[in-house]
This record gives sequence, C-alpha cells and structure tokens, in this order.
Amino acid sequence: MSTKLQIKRERVFSFLKIKHNTIIDVNESFLDLTGYFKSEILGEDFKEFCVEKLRLTFDIISLTRGIKRTKGFLFTKDLKPREIFVYCNSIGESGKIKTFVFKELRDTTIEEKFPYIDQLYSYNVSGVAIFAITPDIVLLKANETFLDFLDNPFNKKENSIGKKIHEIITGWQGSSSERIWKKVIRTGEYFYLDEYRYDRFDRGVTYWKVTLMPIKIEGKVKFVIEMTEEITERVINRKRIVDQALMIKKQRDELEASLKMKDEFLTIVSHEFKTPLNVINSAVQVMELVCGNELSDKAVDFLDKIKQNTLRQLRLVNNVLDMTKINNGKIILNKENIDIVYFTETITQSARSYAKQKGIEVSFDAKVKQIIIGIDDEKYERILLNLLSNAIKFTTVGGKIFVTVSQLKDKVFIEVEDTGTGVPEDKQEAIFERFGQVDNSLSRQAEGTGIGLSLVKALVQAMDGSILLNSMEGKGSRFTVSLPLVRLETDNCENVRLDDFRLTQAIKTEFSDIYL
Repeated sequence: MSTKLQIKRERVFSFLKIKHNTIIDVNESFLDLTGYFKSEILGEDFKEFCVEKLRLTFDIISLTRGIKRTKGFLFTKDLKPREIFVYCNSIGESGKIKTFVFKELRDTTIEEKFPYIDQLYSYNVSGVAIFAITPDIVLLKANETFLDFLDNPFNKKENSIGKKIHEIITGWQGSSSERIWKKVIRTGEYFYLDEYRYDRFDRGVTYWKVTLMPIKIEGKVKFVIEMTEEITERVINRKRIVDQALMIKKQRDELEASLKMKDEFLTIVSHEFKTPLNVINSAVQVMELVCGNELSDKAVDFLDKIKQNTLRQLRLVNNVLDMTKINNGKIILNKENIDIVYFTETITQSARSYAKQKGIEVSFDAKVKQIIIGIDDEKYERILLNLLSNAIKFTTVGGKIFVTVSQLKDKVFIEVEDTGTGVPEDKQEAIFERFGQVDNSLSRQAEGTGIGLSLVKALVQAMDGSILLNSMEGKGSRFTVSLPLVRLETDNCENVRLDDFRLTQAIKTEFSDIYL
C-alpha cells in the first residue's frame, strides 16, 4: 500500500491497538473523533476505557476478526454522541495485537439528524432528551432542565449521558413509564399525556406532562425524543382548590339562576308596567282630542305633566326590556339598506324644536351626499335620539349641538358634539355602564336612570360598531359612533324612508326626560 493511500485511509478510519487488553497505540483520527489526548489513552485498560470513557453502547470485546462488525454509539470527551461502525483485526504473533477500527457514519451527529433540536433545548420550561434504541434505551443528549428532574447523582450530565434509561430514572423498571416506552418502540406511534403521575423518585409523588416522539429509520424506531414538563406544583395547587372551585361553581350557578330570575322578573314587571302606561297615555290623548277645548289651563297643565311622566316611565320600561333582551342574547336586527346621511339629517331636524325651546342651536353637516349602508333603522334611530337627548339635557341656553356624518375607507362615522357641561375624565368610562351617571346633583335638570348610554353602546356593538367619547369638563362632549360600511346583498338600494309617526312618538318618549 502506498504512503498516499495509507494517509487517505487514516483520515477516514480511526483505530486503536491493544495488547493483553492494554491500549498501545492510537492514530490522530481516533483522537479527533473522541476528543481525548494520546496521553489520556495509551496504557489504559481497554475494556475500562471503552465502558467508562467512550461509553460504548455495545460489547466491543465480543468482536473477532473477519466474522463480525457492529454498529452503535460512542461518546466524546465532552459527552457528544457519535454513531460508528467498529470491526476488529488481529495481527502479530498468535494475534496478540488487536486493532479496533472505528468508522463514523456520515451526517450522523445529533445536530445533523435533528437540526431543530437546539431550539428545543433552549426552551427551558420543558426537559428535552434524545434516546437511542440500541435495542437498550440509551440517553444521547439532554438539556439541563431534563437532568434537573432526575434524582442525584443522575441530575449531572457526566453521570447520565450514555447510560441506559433504567439506570438513570429511579424505579423505571416495572413502572407504567416502562410500559409506555415499550409500546412506543413497538408501534412507532407518537405519545402525549397531559398529566402523568410518577411516584418512584426519591422526592415522592410527582406529576408530569410528557411527549414521546419516535424516529423511524428503515421502518424501525431508532430514536425517541422526549419532551417533559414537571407540573407537580400545578397539580397539587389544583387539588388544594378543588373544594374552593366546587364552592365557586355552586355560587356561580346560584348567581346565574338569580340573574336569570331577575331578568325574568324585570321582563314580567316591565310588561305589566307597559300595559297601564299605554292605557294612561291613550286616555290622555283621547281627553285632549275629545274635550281639549273644555279643559281649564290648570287641567291642561296637569294633563301635560301626566303625559310627560307617562312617557318617561314608558321610556324606562322600554330600556329595561331592551337591556334584558341584550343580556339574554335575544336582540334581533332587522337590517335594510338605507341612506344614513338622509336618515341622520331627518332625525336631527326633528329634534330641533326641543333644542330651540332651550335656546340651543342644532346644525347638521355631511361630508358626502349619500352613504348606503345595511343597518337596523329603528335601532339606529334610538341610538341617535338618545345621543341628541343627552346633548340637549346637558347643554345650557345659548349652546350649540353639531351632528356630522363622514366616511373613511370601510367605516361610517356619526358624531354628536355639544358645548355643554362635559364629562369629568374619571367618569367617562362609567357613563357607558348600566345605571352609570356622572353626577346625581344634575338629576333635577336631566332626569334619568343611567340606562340610556349603556343601551346605546349595546345597540352599536350589536351592529358590529363602536362608540367613543371625547369630553372636557365645562367645554362639552363629542360622541363618535363608528359603523362598518357594509351593504346587504340585495338589488334594492332605494332609501328606506322614516316612519313619521314612529319618529314623532320616539322623540316624545326619548325626550320626555328633558324639562323645558
């Protein structure tokens, strides 16, 4: 064999020579493969070196020349696994000198086999380990989180890498864990368990979340990646609060039953109130129509008070009924394509007579001539009337109210701005809550329960919109309603006209809280 060919072979193959079970020679390739220095190898007991230092996953002593070679793993000085072929040659007098040749398989490092493994290791919440099936289950690599799970001394890398699984996990043999592993190796099926109890560690009962991912090569499971997370503290805490959770559930069920009963009660009572209120209102209208000319000024004044307070109560009943429907998810939208510019302007004009009686100027402006949008016109009417009613209530004589409609991309914006008393910054969230009011001292000039704006917000959200408030105390408020610009899929895009009678009654009811 030429020198050139010999050098080439030595670059590919690594070897060490032994005589009488003592290592007498190694080549540079072997040193590169294992990471050891020659001085750490020569003179060492061969069997001890293979078991303790190389941590071979096979019995190298059983190899004989020309009969057998074997395949398995050795571990470098820094405990990195290398997959190799090994065979033995006997030379010299009566074969007393034996040469063991090691050939590392190409592209067989753990990093090359599993390029994503470093990312898994860096996820410190989970313990991550790779085991080789040789057919023993041998630990090739593990992150610190995984090692920390093990009992002492196997929680140290140098005491666990290259070891069999039953050597490093206390009580593994005969456990349910062993049965799970054997099934995974036999079937090659992925295994996941969200909560697993293990009671054989020195520290007692522990709980785990476990994932086993078998890797097949040529139809057989050759590796298993384990990802495990200890959830002992979580499980114990959960068990500690079981009674509390049951109590909370019981209280929640009782509360839900109570709320349901309350909603049913409010619905029944509201309907019972609504019937006599409608009768009273009708009676007042008949009296005005039939004998209005015969009534004294004092009687007319009394009738006006009856009529206004009846409408106030009717407004409250309607709001309560609507809020109950919304809370129960029973609100129904009857959408039609309408010109929201025309709709908004008509409603605004109808409210001017009320504002004028308080000396308030109301103006309307639209950035575009027409915007066709699919919405529930009756509910939009209630939204706008409520905002106008609030603006009139809290704007003093000589003040102004501005209503504008604009479009930006796929949204329509309706703004109601006033120069009234404004809302303090710390109260601006509260006014959208049910029964939320800014200041009870205002109740004489602006009666109300605080349901209105809560209902407005719920109706706006039911139409997939949103409402925002921008206000400064003493300067005024601006409510901005945003609605998605979506048309219904229909050929009819003609304007839906307002029901004048319905609008008149709605204004009377909505503005009944305003004392003029």
